[in-house]
Amino acid sequence: MMKNYFHVALRILTRHKGYSVINIAGLSVGISCFLFALLFVLDEFSYDLFHQGADRIFRVRVEARIGDKEYHTARSSGPVAQALTATVPGVEAVTRIRVVGDRTIRYEEKAFTEYRFFIVDSTIFRVFTFQVVEGDMRSFLNQPGTVVITEEVAHKYFGTSAALGKTFTVDGAFPVTVCGVVKAFPPESHWHFDFLCAKSTRTFNDEPDWLGNSWHTYVLLKEGASAAQAEEAFTATTIEHIIPRLQEVFGIDTRGVPRESLPYRYVFQPLTQIHLYSHLDEELEPTGTITIVMMFGIVGVLVLLIACINIMNLNAARSAQRAKEVGIRKVLGSQRGQLVQLFLSETFVLSCLALLVSLVTVEVLLPTFNSMTGKALSLGMFGVTRLVCGLVLMAALVAVMAGTVPAFVLSALPPVKVLKGEVSRGTQGGMLRSILVVTQFAVSIALMVGTVIVFRQIQ
Repeated sequence: MMKNYFHVALRILTRHKGYSVINIAGLSVGISCFLFALLFVLDEFSYDLFHQGADRIFRVRVEARIGDKEYHTARSSGPVAQALTATVPGVEAVTRIRVVGDRTIRYEEKAFTEYRFFIVDSTIFRVFTFQVVEGDMRSFLNQPGTVVITEEVAHKYFGTSAALGKTFTVDGAFPVTVCGVVKAFPPESHWHFDFLCAKSTRTFNDEPDWLGNSWHTYVLLKEGASAAQAEEAFTATTIEHIIPRLQEVFGIDTRGVPRESLPYRYVFQPLTQIHLYSHLDEELEPTGTITIVMMFGIVGVLVLLIACINIMNLNAARSAQRAKEVGIRKVLGSQRGQLVQLFLSETFVLSCLALLVSLVTVEVLLPTFNSMTGKALSLGMFGVTRLVCGLVLMAALVAVMAGTVPAFVLSALPPVKVLKGEVSRGTQGGMLRSILVVTQFAVSIALMVGTVIVFRQIQ
Protein backbone atom coordinates (compact mmCIF):
# COMPACT_ATOMS: atom_id res chain seq x y z
CA MET A 1 0.00 0.00 0.00
CA MET A 2 2.73 2.46 0.97
CA LYS A 3 4.58 1.67 -2.26
CA ASN A 4 1.46 2.69 -4.18
CA TYR A 5 1.18 5.91 -2.15
CA PHE A 6 4.75 6.89 -3.03
CA HIS A 7 4.18 6.00 -6.69
CA VAL A 8 1.09 8.24 -6.79
CA ALA A 9 2.96 11.01 -4.96
CA LEU A 10 5.77 10.96 -7.52
CA ARG A 11 3.26 11.04 -10.36
CA ILE A 12 1.47 14.06 -8.86
CA LEU A 13 4.72 15.96 -8.29
CA THR A 14 5.83 15.20 -11.85
CA ARG A 15 2.51 16.35 -13.27
CA HIS A 16 2.63 19.71 -11.46
CA LYS A 17 6.23 20.64 -12.19
CA GLY A 18 5.96 24.36 -11.41
CA TYR A 19 4.36 23.74 -8.04
CA SER A 20 6.93 21.05 -7.24
CA VAL A 21 9.92 23.22 -8.19
CA ILE A 22 8.67 26.12 -6.05
CA ASN A 23 8.10 23.87 -3.04
CA ILE A 24 11.40 22.02 -3.41
CA ALA A 25 13.34 25.28 -3.82
CA GLY A 26 11.73 26.94 -0.81
CA LEU A 27 12.03 23.89 1.41
CA SER A 28 15.65 23.24 0.39
CA VAL A 29 16.58 26.77 1.46
CA GLY A 30 14.94 26.18 4.84
CA ILE A 31 16.63 22.81 5.32
CA SER A 32 20.01 24.23 4.24
CA CYS A 33 19.80 27.03 6.80
CA PHE A 34 18.75 24.53 9.45
CA LEU A 35 21.68 22.24 8.62
CA PHE A 36 24.16 25.12 8.82
CA ALA A 37 22.75 26.09 12.21
CA LEU A 38 22.76 22.47 13.38
CA LEU A 39 26.40 21.97 12.38
CA PHE A 40 27.40 25.16 14.19
CA VAL A 41 25.48 24.30 17.37
CA LEU A 42 26.73 20.71 17.56
CA ASP A 43 30.30 21.88 17.02
CA GLU A 44 30.02 24.47 19.80
CA PHE A 45 28.70 21.87 22.24
CA SER A 46 31.44 19.37 21.36
CA TYR A 47 34.35 21.38 22.79
CA ASP A 48 36.89 19.37 24.83
CA LEU A 49 34.87 16.16 24.60
CA PHE A 50 37.76 14.46 22.80
CA HIS A 51 39.64 14.12 26.09
CA GLN A 52 39.21 10.78 27.83
CA GLY A 53 37.39 11.36 31.08
CA ALA A 54 36.45 14.90 30.05
CA ASP A 55 33.61 14.85 32.57
CA ARG A 56 36.18 14.32 35.37
CA ILE A 57 38.49 17.20 34.41
CA PHE A 58 38.08 20.55 36.15
CA ARG A 59 39.88 23.87 36.03
CA VAL A 60 40.61 25.54 39.35
CA ARG A 61 39.63 29.20 39.07
CA VAL A 62 39.66 32.05 41.58
CA GLU A 63 36.81 34.25 42.75
CA ALA A 64 37.86 37.17 44.94
CA ARG A 65 36.35 40.30 46.39
CA ILE A 66 38.91 42.84 47.54
CA GLY A 67 37.35 46.06 48.78
CA ASP A 68 34.73 47.17 46.28
CA LYS A 69 36.25 45.20 43.39
CA GLU A 70 35.49 41.66 42.29
CA TYR A 71 37.96 39.41 40.50
CA HIS A 72 37.08 36.36 38.45
CA THR A 73 40.14 34.79 36.91
CA ALA A 74 40.88 31.51 35.16
CA ARG A 75 44.32 31.40 36.77
CA SER A 76 45.44 30.22 40.19
CA SER A 77 48.64 30.27 42.23
CA GLY A 78 51.58 27.87 42.09
CA PRO A 79 50.97 26.06 45.42
CA VAL A 80 47.47 24.99 44.36
CA ALA A 81 48.66 21.95 42.39
CA GLN A 82 50.75 20.52 45.21
CA ALA A 83 48.01 21.13 47.77
CA LEU A 84 45.43 19.38 45.59
CA THR A 85 47.63 16.33 45.14
CA ALA A 86 48.64 16.10 48.79
CA THR A 87 45.43 16.85 50.67
CA VAL A 88 42.31 16.33 48.55
CA PRO A 89 40.90 12.79 48.30
CA GLY A 90 39.64 11.64 44.91
CA VAL A 91 42.32 13.47 42.91
CA GLU A 92 43.93 11.33 40.21
CA ALA A 93 46.25 13.91 38.64
CA VAL A 94 46.90 17.66 38.64
CA THR A 95 48.71 19.75 36.05
CA ARG A 96 49.54 23.39 35.43
CA ILE A 97 49.87 25.49 32.29
CA ARG A 98 51.67 28.82 32.15
CA VAL A 99 51.49 31.30 29.30
CA VAL A 100 54.90 32.82 28.62
CA GLY A 101 54.05 34.93 25.59
CA ASP A 102 55.74 35.00 22.21
CA ARG A 103 59.19 33.45 21.88
CA THR A 104 61.74 33.48 19.07
CA ILE A 105 62.53 29.87 18.20
CA ARG A 106 65.60 29.07 16.10
CA TYR A 107 66.79 25.84 14.53
CA GLU A 108 69.89 26.18 12.37
CA GLU A 109 69.00 28.86 9.80
CA LYS A 110 65.27 28.83 10.50
CA ALA A 111 63.84 31.28 13.02
CA PHE A 112 60.22 32.10 13.77
CA THR A 113 58.27 33.97 16.41
CA GLU A 114 55.98 31.47 18.11
CA TYR A 115 52.95 32.57 20.10
CA ARG A 116 51.61 29.31 21.48
CA PHE A 117 54.53 28.48 23.74
CA PHE A 118 53.63 27.14 27.19
CA ILE A 119 55.46 26.00 30.31
CA VAL A 120 53.71 22.91 31.71
CA ASP A 121 54.04 20.16 34.28
CA SER A 122 54.87 16.71 32.94
CA THR A 123 51.58 15.51 34.47
CA ILE A 124 49.74 17.25 31.65
CA PHE A 125 49.87 13.96 29.73
CA ARG A 126 47.94 12.27 32.53
CA VAL A 127 45.19 14.87 32.60
CA PHE A 128 44.63 15.59 28.90
CA THR A 129 44.49 13.20 25.95
CA PHE A 130 47.27 13.43 23.35
CA GLN A 131 47.95 11.46 20.17
CA VAL A 132 51.64 10.65 20.06
CA VAL A 133 53.47 10.82 16.72
CA GLU A 134 57.07 10.40 17.95
CA GLY A 135 58.49 9.45 21.33
CA ASP A 136 57.32 7.73 24.50
CA MET A 137 54.67 9.65 26.41
CA ARG A 138 55.83 8.15 29.72
CA SER A 139 59.11 10.08 29.42
CA PHE A 140 57.73 13.35 28.04
CA LEU A 141 59.06 16.44 29.87
CA ASN A 142 60.59 14.40 32.69
CA GLN A 143 63.97 16.05 32.10
CA PRO A 144 64.92 19.75 32.21
CA GLY A 145 65.48 21.41 28.86
CA THR A 146 62.97 19.26 26.96
CA VAL A 147 60.00 20.24 24.85
CA VAL A 148 57.06 18.50 23.16
CA ILE A 149 55.94 19.97 19.84
CA THR A 150 53.06 19.44 17.46
CA GLU A 151 53.34 17.57 14.19
CA GLU A 152 52.88 20.82 12.26
CA VAL A 153 55.79 22.45 14.08
CA ALA A 154 57.99 19.42 13.38
CA HIS A 155 57.30 19.70 9.64
CA LYS A 156 57.83 23.46 9.77
CA TYR A 157 61.33 23.22 11.25
CA PHE A 158 62.57 19.75 10.31
CA GLY A 159 60.69 18.82 7.16
CA THR A 160 60.24 15.08 6.80
CA SER A 161 63.17 14.10 9.03
CA ALA A 162 62.63 12.83 12.57
CA ALA A 163 62.29 15.52 15.22
CA LEU A 164 63.34 13.55 18.31
CA GLY A 165 66.64 14.70 19.78
CA LYS A 166 66.86 17.90 17.75
CA THR A 167 67.54 21.10 19.67
CA PHE A 168 65.92 24.53 19.39
CA THR A 169 67.28 27.77 20.76
CA VAL A 170 64.69 29.86 22.59
CA ASP A 171 65.16 33.65 22.51
CA GLY A 172 68.80 33.05 21.65
CA ALA A 173 69.42 32.25 25.31
CA PHE A 174 68.73 28.64 26.20
CA PRO A 175 68.42 25.36 24.29
CA VAL A 176 65.53 22.90 24.46
CA THR A 177 65.59 19.39 23.03
CA VAL A 178 62.58 17.75 21.40
CA CYS A 179 61.52 14.71 23.44
CA GLY A 180 58.19 14.11 21.74
CA VAL A 181 55.89 14.99 18.86
CA VAL A 182 52.10 14.93 19.20
CA LYS A 183 49.15 15.84 17.05
CA ALA A 184 47.69 19.28 17.65
CA PHE A 185 44.42 19.53 19.52
CA PRO A 186 41.38 19.69 17.24
CA PRO A 187 39.62 23.03 16.71
CA GLU A 188 37.04 21.99 19.32
CA SER A 189 39.39 22.72 22.22
CA HIS A 190 39.36 25.70 24.61
CA TRP A 191 43.15 26.02 24.18
CA HIS A 192 45.77 25.12 21.59
CA PHE A 193 49.53 24.80 21.72
CA ASP A 194 52.59 24.44 19.51
CA PHE A 195 55.28 24.04 22.18
CA LEU A 196 54.97 22.43 25.62
CA CYS A 197 58.16 23.11 27.52
CA ALA A 198 59.18 21.32 30.72
CA LYS A 199 58.62 23.52 33.75
CA SER A 200 62.10 22.73 35.05
CA THR A 201 63.74 24.13 31.91
CA ARG A 202 64.21 27.55 33.46
CA THR A 203 63.76 29.02 36.92
CA PHE A 204 60.19 30.22 36.86
CA ASN A 205 58.67 31.75 39.93
CA ASP A 206 56.72 28.93 41.55
CA GLU A 207 54.80 31.49 43.54
CA PRO A 208 54.77 30.21 47.11
CA ASP A 209 52.45 33.16 47.66
CA TRP A 210 48.88 31.86 47.58
CA LEU A 211 47.59 35.21 46.34
CA GLY A 212 49.76 35.17 43.21
CA ASN A 213 48.05 33.76 40.12
CA SER A 214 50.12 32.85 37.08
CA TRP A 215 49.08 29.27 36.33
CA HIS A 216 46.08 27.59 34.79
CA THR A 217 45.53 24.56 37.04
CA TYR A 218 43.58 21.48 35.96
CA VAL A 219 42.61 18.52 38.10
CA LEU A 220 41.51 15.05 37.00
CA LEU A 221 39.29 13.34 39.56
CA LYS A 222 39.06 9.60 40.05
CA GLU A 223 36.06 7.65 38.81
CA GLY A 224 33.11 8.23 41.11
CA ALA A 225 34.72 11.15 42.95
CA SER A 226 32.49 14.13 43.71
CA ALA A 227 33.65 17.49 42.40
CA ALA A 228 31.62 19.30 45.07
CA GLN A 229 33.22 17.29 47.86
CA ALA A 230 36.70 17.77 46.38
CA GLU A 231 36.14 21.52 46.13
CA GLU A 232 34.90 21.65 49.73
CA ALA A 233 37.90 19.67 50.95
CA PHE A 234 40.28 21.93 49.04
CA THR A 235 38.64 25.05 50.45
CA ALA A 236 39.14 23.71 53.96
CA THR A 237 42.79 23.03 53.16
CA THR A 238 43.52 26.45 51.69
CA ILE A 239 41.90 28.52 54.45
CA GLU A 240 44.99 28.29 56.64
CA HIS A 241 47.07 29.74 53.79
CA ILE A 242 44.63 32.33 52.44
CA ILE A 243 43.39 33.98 55.64
CA PRO A 244 46.82 35.12 56.93
CA ARG A 245 47.77 36.53 53.52
CA LEU A 246 44.50 38.48 53.21
CA GLN A 247 45.17 40.02 56.61
CA GLU A 248 48.81 40.78 55.80
CA VAL A 249 48.42 42.16 52.28
CA PHE A 250 44.97 43.77 52.28
CA GLY A 251 44.19 44.13 55.98
CA ILE A 252 41.07 41.98 55.60
CA ASP A 253 39.99 40.32 58.84
CA THR A 254 38.10 37.12 58.03
CA ARG A 255 37.79 35.80 61.56
CA GLY A 256 34.28 34.48 62.12
CA VAL A 257 33.41 34.71 58.41
CA PRO A 258 31.61 31.56 57.15
CA ARG A 259 33.63 29.50 54.73
CA GLU A 260 31.22 30.11 51.85
CA SER A 261 31.48 33.89 52.41
CA LEU A 262 35.26 34.18 52.32
CA PRO A 263 36.41 36.99 49.99
CA TYR A 264 38.89 34.68 48.26
CA ARG A 265 38.05 31.17 47.17
CA TYR A 266 38.82 28.49 44.61
CA VAL A 267 36.12 27.03 42.37
CA PHE A 268 36.20 23.80 40.35
CA GLN A 269 35.01 24.59 36.83
CA PRO A 270 34.04 21.65 34.56
CA LEU A 271 36.27 21.40 31.50
CA THR A 272 33.34 20.91 29.13
CA GLN A 273 31.70 24.17 30.28
CA ILE A 274 34.70 26.42 29.72
CA HIS A 275 34.08 27.25 26.06
CA LEU A 276 30.46 28.39 26.29
CA TYR A 277 29.93 29.32 29.92
CA SER A 278 33.23 30.84 31.03
CA HIS A 279 34.02 34.52 30.54
CA LEU A 280 36.80 35.00 33.05
CA ASP A 281 39.87 37.17 33.05
CA GLU A 282 43.03 35.51 31.72
CA GLU A 283 41.35 32.85 29.60
CA LEU A 284 43.82 30.85 27.52
CA GLU A 285 41.82 31.69 24.40
CA PRO A 286 38.65 33.69 23.68
CA THR A 287 35.60 31.67 24.62
CA GLY A 288 32.26 31.26 22.92
CA THR A 289 28.88 32.51 24.07
CA ILE A 290 25.90 30.30 24.77
CA THR A 291 23.59 33.16 23.67
CA ILE A 292 25.01 33.13 20.14
CA VAL A 293 24.76 29.35 19.96
CA MET A 294 21.14 29.31 21.11
CA MET A 295 20.21 32.13 18.73
CA PHE A 296 21.88 30.30 15.85
CA GLY A 297 19.75 27.27 16.66
CA ILE A 298 16.57 29.32 16.98
CA VAL A 299 17.20 31.11 13.68
CA GLY A 300 17.75 27.77 11.94
CA VAL A 301 14.50 26.36 13.33
CA LEU A 302 12.56 29.52 12.40
CA VAL A 303 13.79 29.46 8.80
CA LEU A 304 12.78 25.81 8.49
CA LEU A 305 9.41 26.59 10.08
CA ILE A 306 8.79 29.39 7.57
CA ALA A 307 9.59 27.01 4.71
CA CYS A 308 7.15 24.43 6.11
CA ILE A 309 4.42 27.04 6.58
CA ASN A 310 4.98 28.14 2.99
CA ILE A 311 4.31 24.59 1.78
CA MET A 312 1.22 24.37 3.98
CA ASN A 313 -0.02 27.64 2.50
CA LEU A 314 0.55 26.50 -1.07
CA ASN A 315 -1.19 23.21 -0.37
CA ALA A 316 -4.13 25.07 1.16
CA ALA A 317 -4.30 27.28 -1.93
CA ARG A 318 -4.52 24.14 -4.11
CA SER A 319 -7.20 22.52 -1.95
CA ALA A 320 -9.98 23.48 -4.35
CA GLN A 321 -8.06 21.93 -7.26
CA ARG A 322 -7.62 18.65 -5.40
CA ALA A 323 -11.11 18.56 -3.89
CA LYS A 324 -12.56 16.55 -6.77
CA GLU A 325 -9.73 14.00 -6.43
CA VAL A 326 -10.60 13.60 -2.75
CA GLY A 327 -14.31 13.20 -3.55
CA ILE A 328 -13.70 10.53 -6.18
CA ARG A 329 -11.34 8.58 -3.89
CA LYS A 330 -13.91 8.65 -1.08
CA VAL A 331 -16.68 7.50 -3.40
CA LEU A 332 -14.43 4.62 -4.50
CA GLY A 333 -14.02 3.57 -0.86
CA SER A 334 -10.93 5.33 0.42
CA GLN A 335 -10.99 6.00 4.14
CA ARG A 336 -9.89 9.27 5.70
CA GLY A 337 -6.79 7.64 7.21
CA GLN A 338 -5.75 6.37 3.78
CA LEU A 339 -6.11 9.86 2.30
CA VAL A 340 -4.01 11.33 5.12
CA GLN A 341 -1.31 8.74 4.40
CA LEU A 342 -1.43 9.61 0.70
CA PHE A 343 -0.98 13.34 1.27
CA LEU A 344 1.74 12.80 3.88
CA SER A 345 3.54 10.47 1.45
CA GLU A 346 3.45 13.21 -1.15
CA THR A 347 4.95 15.70 1.30
CA PHE A 348 7.56 13.14 2.40
CA VAL A 349 8.71 12.63 -1.20
CA LEU A 350 8.84 16.40 -1.61
CA SER A 351 10.91 16.80 1.55
CA CYS A 352 13.31 14.03 0.46
CA LEU A 353 13.93 15.76 -2.86
CA ALA A 354 14.42 19.09 -1.07
CA LEU A 355 16.78 17.39 1.36
CA LEU A 356 18.95 16.11 -1.50
CA VAL A 357 19.12 19.62 -2.97
CA SER A 358 19.98 21.08 0.43
CA LEU A 359 22.79 18.56 0.97
CA VAL A 360 24.40 19.66 -2.30
CA THR A 361 23.87 23.31 -1.33
CA VAL A 362 25.44 22.85 2.11
CA GLU A 363 28.41 20.95 0.70
CA VAL A 364 29.07 23.71 -1.85
CA LEU A 365 28.64 26.63 0.56
CA LEU A 366 30.28 25.04 3.61
CA PRO A 367 33.79 26.42 2.85
CA THR A 368 32.35 29.95 2.74
CA PHE A 369 30.42 29.35 5.96
CA ASN A 370 33.57 28.02 7.63
CA SER A 371 35.56 31.09 6.63
CA MET A 372 32.84 33.36 8.03
CA THR A 373 32.59 31.53 11.37
CA GLY A 374 36.20 30.41 11.76
CA LYS A 375 35.10 26.79 11.91
CA ALA A 376 36.14 23.58 10.19
CA LEU A 377 32.70 22.03 9.84
CA SER A 378 31.79 19.15 7.55
CA LEU A 379 28.84 16.85 7.07
CA GLY A 380 31.20 13.99 7.83
CA MET A 381 31.41 15.09 11.47
CA PHE A 382 28.16 13.21 12.07
CA GLY A 383 29.45 9.86 10.87
CA VAL A 384 27.81 7.98 7.98
CA THR A 385 25.29 6.00 10.03
CA ARG A 386 24.13 8.92 12.15
CA LEU A 387 24.01 11.19 9.09
CA VAL A 388 21.77 8.84 7.10
CA CYS A 389 19.47 8.14 10.06
CA GLY A 390 19.31 11.83 10.90
CA LEU A 391 18.47 12.83 7.33
CA VAL A 392 15.67 10.26 7.07
CA LEU A 393 14.29 11.45 10.40
CA MET A 394 14.52 15.06 9.28
CA ALA A 395 12.65 14.31 6.06
CA ALA A 396 9.92 12.59 8.07
CA LEU A 397 9.65 15.48 10.55
CA VAL A 398 9.49 18.05 7.77
CA ALA A 399 6.80 15.99 6.06
CA VAL A 400 4.77 15.90 9.26
CA MET A 401 5.27 19.62 9.94
CA ALA A 402 4.42 20.70 6.40
CA GLY A 403 1.86 18.09 5.43
CA THR A 404 -0.26 17.30 8.48
CA VAL A 405 -2.64 20.27 8.40
CA PRO A 406 -3.34 20.18 4.62
CA ALA A 407 -3.70 16.39 4.77
CA PHE A 408 -6.35 16.50 7.49
CA VAL A 409 -8.16 19.45 5.90
CA LEU A 410 -8.37 17.81 2.48
CA SER A 411 -9.28 14.37 3.83
CA ALA A 412 -12.16 15.89 5.83
CA LEU A 413 -13.94 17.25 2.76
CA PRO A 414 -17.44 15.72 2.33
CA PRO A 415 -17.58 13.81 -0.98
CA VAL A 416 -21.12 14.89 -1.91
CA LYS A 417 -20.36 18.60 -1.62
CA VAL A 418 -17.06 18.11 -3.38
CA LEU A 419 -18.61 16.43 -6.40
CA LYS A 420 -21.30 19.12 -6.54
CA GLY A 421 -18.60 21.78 -6.61
CA GLU A 422 -19.73 23.44 -3.39
CA VAL A 423 -16.34 23.27 -1.62
CA SER A 424 -14.85 26.13 -3.57
CA ARG A 425 -17.48 28.44 -2.06
CA GLY A 426 -16.51 27.49 1.52
CA THR A 427 -14.46 29.63 3.82
CA GLN A 428 -12.31 26.93 5.44
CA GLY A 429 -9.52 27.18 2.89
CA GLY A 430 -9.42 30.97 3.05
CA MET A 431 -9.44 30.94 6.85
CA LEU A 432 -6.60 28.41 6.93
CA ARG A 433 -4.54 30.46 4.52
CA SER A 434 -5.13 33.59 6.60
CA ILE A 435 -3.95 31.82 9.74
CA LEU A 436 -0.86 30.51 7.95
CA VAL A 437 0.00 33.92 6.51
CA VAL A 438 -0.29 35.59 9.92
CA THR A 439 1.80 32.83 11.50
CA GLN A 440 4.42 33.13 8.78
CA PHE A 441 4.53 36.89 9.26
CA ALA A 442 5.00 36.53 13.03
CA VAL A 443 7.74 33.94 12.60
CA SER A 444 9.47 36.18 10.04
CA ILE A 445 9.54 39.05 12.54
CA ALA A 446 10.99 36.73 15.19
CA LEU A 447 13.57 35.56 12.65
CA MET A 448 14.66 39.11 11.85
CA VAL A 449 14.94 39.99 15.53
CA GLY A 450 16.97 36.83 16.19
CA THR A 451 19.28 37.55 13.27
CA VAL A 452 19.94 41.09 14.52
CA ILE A 453 20.71 39.76 18.02
CA VAL A 454 23.15 37.17 16.64
CA PHE A 455 24.87 39.79 14.48
CA ARG A 456 25.27 42.19 17.41
CA GLN A 457 26.57 39.42 19.67
CA ILE A 458 29.16 38.43 17.07
CA GLN A 459 30.20 42.07 16.63
